[in-house]
Amino acid sequence: MVTEKSDKLHETLNFYRDMYNDGVILTTAWGYSGMVLLDHARRVWSRVPVLSVDTGMLFNETVEFANFMKREWDLKLSWVGPADSFSLPPTRECCHERKVLPLRQALEPYRAWVSALRWDQASTRTDSKEIETDQWGKIRLAPMLNWTSGECWKYIQDNEISVQPLHARGYRSIGCQPCTNLPTSSDERSGRWAGERQECGIHVVKP
Repeated sequence: MVTEKSDKLHETLNFYRDMYNDGVILTTAWGYSGMVLLDHARRVWSRVPVLSVDTGMLFNETVEFANFMKREWDLKLSWVGPADSFSLPPTRECCHERKVLPLRQALEPYRAWVSALRWDQASTRTDSKEIETDQWGKIRLAPMLNWTSGECWKYIQDNEISVQPLHARGYRSIGCQPCTNLPTSSDERSGRWAGERQECGIHVVKP
């Protein structure tokens, strides 16, 4: 099953590249499913175009790992973040200013963006579709929706893919340090925002 999904993911990324050319970019927060996506993408693009948001509150391990993988895989990585230095409590407003707005601005030159979104990550994602229009009118592509956590880890182990060290400490979904805790249930994102919510506001689509 993993081999079939891997072949399909490679084929789909080829299609995205040919369809959108320089108008598509991959996004990642450097979690384990993102590494599966990037490993497939580097077999499609000579230098994978990657966009990542540095909120100024990420774990040091996340930033160090990202920069290591940029060198290791020769990724065309662009960091984006808030224009101003400010202090906000860990609320939706903070997510909006530090994550949502910087990503929206960074996506302006592109027609489409690719995410490693999966159905089994959270109840908020079970209705996601592979091709959707996001809140800014961009095309959001999610070619890994039907991958499970177990399938991602099998691919990682079989192909000796590096993952950031926080996963070994029990973190499953990793965001900003103040808002990321160990999961409290089988829900992968239950450790985010102290369980009060599961989304920062990036993955919103037009009705």
